[in-house]
Amino acid sequence: MNPDTSKSVRLAENIYWVGNEIPDDQFQCHVYLIVNGEESVLIDPGSRITWPETRKKIMEHIPLESIKYLICHHQDPDITGAVDFLLREAPRQDRIIICHWRTEALLVHYDWHLPFYRPEDHGWKLKLAGGRELRFLFLPYLHFPGAICTFDERSGILFSSDVFGAFTETFRLFAENESYFEQMKPFHEHYMPGSEILNHGIREIEKYPVEIIAPQHGSIIRENLVNPMIQKLKALDCGLFLMPVYQNNILELSRINSLYRTMMKALVTGVRMQDTVEKMWEFLSTVAPVESLFFYVWNEAGMVYRIGGAGKAVEKELGIPVESLRKTPLFAPLFRDREVMTVVSDTIPGLALPDKRKICLAPLAAHGTLPNGIAAVIMKPGHDTAAVTPFMDEIRPTLGAISKREEAFLMVEQEREQFYRRAVLDMLTGLYNRYYMNAEGVKEVQKAVRYGYPLSVAMMDIDHFKTVNDTHGHPAGDEILEQIGHLIRQILRDVDIPVRYGGEEFLLILPHTGISGATKLAERILNRISFYTFRPSGIPVPVTVSIGIAAMRPGDTLADMIQRADRELYRAKETGRNRVCTESPVTN
Repeated sequence: MNPDTSKSVRLAENIYWVGNEIPDDQFQCHVYLIVNGEESVLIDPGSRITWPETRKKIMEHIPLESIKYLICHHQDPDITGAVDFLLREAPRQDRIIICHWRTEALLVHYDWHLPFYRPEDHGWKLKLAGGRELRFLFLPYLHFPGAICTFDERSGILFSSDVFGAFTETFRLFAENESYFEQMKPFHEHYMPGSEILNHGIREIEKYPVEIIAPQHGSIIRENLVNPMIQKLKALDCGLFLMPVYQNNILELSRINSLYRTMMKALVTGVRMQDTVEKMWEFLSTVAPVESLFFYVWNEAGMVYRIGGAGKAVEKELGIPVESLRKTPLFAPLFRDREVMTVVSDTIPGLALPDKRKICLAPLAAHGTLPNGIAAVIMKPGHDTAAVTPFMDEIRPTLGAISKREEAFLMVEQEREQFYRRAVLDMLTGLYNRYYMNAEGVKEVQKAVRYGYPLSVAMMDIDHFKTVNDTHGHPAGDEILEQIGHLIRQILRDVDIPVRYGGEEFLLILPHTGISGATKLAERILNRISFYTFRPSGIPVPVTVSIGIAAMRPGDTLADMIQRADRELYRAKETGRNRVCTESPVTN
């Protein structure tokens, strides 16, 4: 429950809040009074607007003439504007201004004709009559180069100046719970220049046994909330106006800053470029009408990949070298001028757009250096890139490092793919080898049994292949095998498994295919080969094949089907070759 702020509010023995609640003002300014006889202290005297109320509340306890010390934590008019009134109404020859020398350099221009007490010249402390001692903490750049705050050892109250201040939509003299941090957050993001500077100040504050925090703005923080607020401030990212965007709404700027920091953390900790695209798109689409985001990166061999989309990132190898990108009118300036730019186009490499869009193109590297990749931010129809260009320019060095890392990943993936191909493919024909057949073919049989769909196998053998080798030589035979492998891959579906079974023999595993479908497919292959002109040595060589087919029966293993298909292949050869033979269906 908030106290009656029409009167002074006691914070501790002889310490009072004597400020004024200004209606509909998010930037409430507090004034504090330490009653100490003729050496009373007014902390941050307040503005010209609040002086009538401050004057009244001071006089609840002491006459104005009893104020000897005026502590000005910094020089802003909201905390020094009332000094003129005090000096006019209650002059006192020995009154003293307490501030840092950097603040003094500005306050002298008010021409108050008062002496200054610089804490740095007195061991950062002030002894008052009666044994009370004030300690001063130097908090440079929070938010002023000469910023200080004051700690009263007797009460444990820290008069914290701007630190722990807040923007408050509804005035509350005392913070109610930890949710007060959400009001502190935009204030500190706005006023404090950086997290390192803020944390330096927090470490100074932690050296003292603080029981109450009395800031210039926002709400007073009681003992139970002191440590939680300190810990939350330690983790806060500050320096909002280092953000690469202009926004005059402080709350909106705070929200953008939070999203921006989250994105940057994700970029630095992410493993692959796909993660980077997704996190960036999530951020950019909240601050601007972005339709999609793409990255162009290349591996160590210079082959280009496009990664991106709207949301879930898709990676695609474009099959072009990076030199091709350098020569495109769209991307050439990025390699030459190496600056972020906006273009209008309905195409980017490897992708056509439905209509012309404004596109922000950013070279992924530090300014003036050759890019390790290129980002393309595609706007929605009718929108420009003004909101995203500053962000892309700001983060492109980070993205350049990420794209360089992606280059290494792509090369590792390429090497892994090559290793995998060597492990499972027959290098001559490009078909799978028996190692792959034994692993994946068995799985296909198990899936066919589990889900109840048909499966067939075909055994194929080149007719009179020994004669081809003897007549034309083994290199010619190898060339024919290679071409037959190519013809088979052209005809089969992606789900089919073509295997070089051995020598001139081939096995085809055909999921979702019954005996009729397998027969039609085998006849297509047979006809394609028999009508194809093989010229291994420049001389036409007629080639035919024989094929045997078996369909899966209840209880079959892959070996069972291969054995029956091999029997049908033998029958095709025995009955004249260049033909397909199919096993008879099982009758109940």
